[in-house]
Amino acid sequence: MEISELTELANKLSVDEFAARFPHLFLLYYETVDPVGASSFATQLVSRDAARKKPTSELRVVKLIKAPTNPYSDRISVGRARNCDVVLRNPSVSKLHAHIRREPNGSWVVIDLNSHNGTVVDGVRVTGSNPVPIKVGEQVTFGGMTVRIVDAHQLYLVLLGRSPWGNR
Repeated sequence: MEISELTELANKLSVDEFAARFPHLFLLYYETVDPVGASSFATQLVSRDAARKKPTSELRVVKLIKAPTNPYSDRISVGRARNCDVVLRNPSVSKLHAHIRREPNGSWVVIDLNSHNGTVVDGVRVTGSNPVPIKVGEQVTFGGMTVRIVDAHQLYLVLLGRSPWGNR
């Protein structure tokens, strides 16, 4: 669903009605111009400075849900490859970069799959294949691409121009 369609819905519905339509989480990020050049299918190294650049273009919203063809029922795959549940088209993101999993207690974790450029949750690097808890509203960096994990309530506020995080 496009940002314009989501914004139109947010303008028509109450926050609770909007949230009822979207019970899943989302990834929010800014699509940036590729500073390295034409994207290729090979994972590219990024410097820490390049990874910290401010977003310079349009806000994108991606549903954090499983693809119907994914054989793993307990995890959501994130990566650059087309067969991932969540596809992030950025040369610093590995083909199969990480898994996001809902734990039995309802919390969420991210697991880096030994990606080339790593995964960072709110400034803390995810090491090895150890699950790291993630919370709604936190920033997660896959390679050099920073996304924010949001629920429908937070997305609603963002779409109406009211940041739920202040200046973060």
